[in-house]
Amino acid sequence: MNIPALGAFQRALKSRGTSRFPNKADSRDQDGLLFPSVTPSFHLVPGQRIFTIGSCFARNVEDFLTDFDVPTRRFSVQKSEWASRPNGLLNEYNAGTIAQRMIWAVEGRPTADMPGTLIGPEDDTLDLLLPTAPGVRARVRWHGARKSTRFMPNCRAAGW
Repeated sequence: MNIPALGAFQRALKSRGTSRFPNKADSRDQDGLLFPSVTPSFHLVPGQRIFTIGSCFARNVEDFLTDFDVPTRRFSVQKSEWASRPNGLLNEYNAGTIAQRMIWAVEGRPTADMPGTLIGPEDDTLDLLLPTAPGVRARVRWHGARKSTRFMPNCRAAGW
């Protein structure tokens, strides 16, 4: 999101009461812990499609989106291929790979066709875009992961 300087300044003026460090009488100070004052500019409606991307934080957010259509929850691999949860292979660990995955999803780019993405023979393939060991299921995992990300351009919200 790109906010012009004047718009950012006007937003700051509107939130003057919440943009300063609170004193002990402020309701945001609770037993020495500070809580933000949040006023969302949008609302999510149950049933809307929400795309999550990122590391374990994104996977944990999915657990609370039970009333929403979350495509990444539909992706899973065999129990022997995951350490913590069935869709943990979708984890992305830095802003660069998250941005790259989102751009490819929006552009509809088939990453399996990118040179060097899937390497090795058909029966012992290594997928350089998923955190997995080499094996015949790399191509199967890739197709499942791609099914999840292709929904991103049509999501009401994305969380990471």
